[in-house]
Amino acid sequence: MKNALHLVLLAFLLAAIPCGARAAAAADKPVAAPESPLLRELEKLNLSQAQKHAVAGVLKATSVEGRKLADEANAAQRALLTAIMKEPGNETGIRAAHKAAAAAGEQAALHRAKVTAQVRALLTPEQIKRFESDFSAWTAKMEQRAQKSRAALDAWIAQNS
Repeated sequence: MKNALHLVLLAFLLAAIPCGARAAAAADKPVAAPESPLLRELEKLNLSQAQKHAVAGVLKATSVEGRKLADEANAAQRALLTAIMKEPGNETGIRAAHKAAAAAGEQAALHRAKVTAQVRALLTPEQIKRFESDFSAWTAKMEQRAQKSRAALDAWIAQNS
């Protein structure tokens, strides 16, 4: 389970690459690390020049397909939310939209997992350890945010019921 969570973070970070790569190409200059979670993570890993070149090759080779799949998953998710908002009583339509969103998300996730495996294979054991540590901190932070959000909603409900 822990390794699966680690892969999810790297996959999430890898999903951000196509946008950053396009912006960098358009500007003909490197994307600033603060604008890209993946670049921030890669910088923390202190990759060698050879590793940077290899990771860039993986990302370049996979970014077009990754962006296409991410765009499809995002569109399917928007369609689901639209169905929920516009036709909340249409269970059949919502189920169909959910199945489409799940299928598109699955394809995007599988692609990100393949890319993650390729990038992870380029890291040293020390770099993997650092990445896993950063991921653990990230997941803890996300859980804290979720708990805070739930507590705020519970407080609002209590105040207004």
